Amino acid sequence: MKRVAIYGREASEEVGLRMPFVTSALAKDGVEVFMYKPFYDRLPVVGKDVAEDVKGCFATKQELVEAGVDMLFSVGGDGTFLEAASFLGWSDVPMLGVNMGRLGFLAEVPAGGVSRALRALREGSYEVEERTMLEVDVDGEWNEELGYALNEVGVRRTDTSSLLRIGVRVDEEEVATYWADGLLVATSTGSTAYSMSCGGPIVWPTCDALLLTPVCPHNLSMRPLVLPSDVTVRLDVESRTGEFVACADSRSARVAAGRRLEMLAAPFKLKVVKMPWHQFGGVLREKLMWGEDLRNKENERC
Repeated sequence: MKRVAIYGREASEEVGLRMPFVTSALAKDGVEVFMYKPFYDRLPVVGKDVAEDVKGCFATKQELVEAGVDMLFSVGGDGTFLEAASFLGWSDVPMLGVNMGRLGFLAEVPAGGVSRALRALREGSYEVEERTMLEVDVDGEWNEELGYALNEVGVRRTDTSSLLRIGVRVDEEEVATYWADGLLVATSTGSTAYSMSCGGPIVWPTCDALLLTPVCPHNLSMRPLVLPSDVTVRLDVESRTGEFVACADSRSARVAAGRRLEMLAAPFKLKVVKMPWHQFGGVLREKLMWGEDLRNKENERC
């Protein structure tokens, strides 16, 4: 590992204080550090200057690719991780999430575990997992405003509109018509995000699957549906207000009713760096208190 890029969205006081340690540790190992320019400009305001350890900056995906980095660190919370995933796009650069936020479900390395993670990177004791990304086509063309999504792509009603009428086709097969506040097409990675809060199943993140999850459906028979990842999901949306909202992770755009939306797996996969001590089952227990039961503590009370 010779070159590392660092991507951040918000530079809190904690981030500002910890970043000099990260950049200096990389520099001492002979690793050249490149930093996202808006994030770099914000750091001296909340913490110490990192200029002496930063080789250069990037502001676009093309500049990141031209820098020839071997890995990208996403520094922040899960929202920053999702934004960095969309920013990377087709660049094929693996990404490691450093959690400076709250939940830290995607950003797996805690702020206090950076030293351990850097040691694992030096020793090569880590894995790289491939995760499905989604794209959304509007009227047959990729929508640049929405970009690519790691968790989910979906549609929802505007703030003042009534229920949406959403006709769904999988490839050329008609599936159902949903009357709901919205509908999500989620990846396995996104199964523990918005989809889960809408009653969708939890799926192991390395599974090749898509989830079709309704948001507040007004049909008792509407249940989440698991699909293979190589299908195209077509949505025909009708709204009384003449428009609806299309969303891709944290990005959204208003779309006129009647336009055709198609959700499908992107032609590339995101490469996520996985530390050897990071296990999905452990994350479920720790972050979501999965399977918590007083009976599990009986031996401890004895």
